[in-house]
Amino acid sequence: KGEAPPEAVDYMEQTLAVLRQEQVDRAALMKRSWSDSAFEDGEAGNDLTLEGFERELVAMLRSSSRGLGDSQVLGNAIDLAGAYKKNYKLEKAEAVLLRC
Repeated sequence: KGEAPPEAVDYMEQTLAVLRQEQVDRAALMKRSWSDSAFEDGEAGNDLTLEGFERELVAMLRSSSRGLGDSQVLGNAIDLAGAYKKNYKLEKAEAVLLRC
């Protein structure tokens, strides 16, 4: 008395796991730390900052078995596109977004 059937418990646990993963994915896709950078180091300095972001993204792509199917990687790619736009590198931003 007072206990849920095992099938109901399993269903609830699976549903909670899906909801947790969706929260993680949503947070990853909303990441905006790179595009929120101030970029106040002049063109050369900003280019070096962007190159650092590019290296980080390449490392993420290499270590992920899902590539852009991984929400963490996709979120960072979108964030990099925003950083490119802030630096008027519109061709690079477009190239990244077309792959997303």
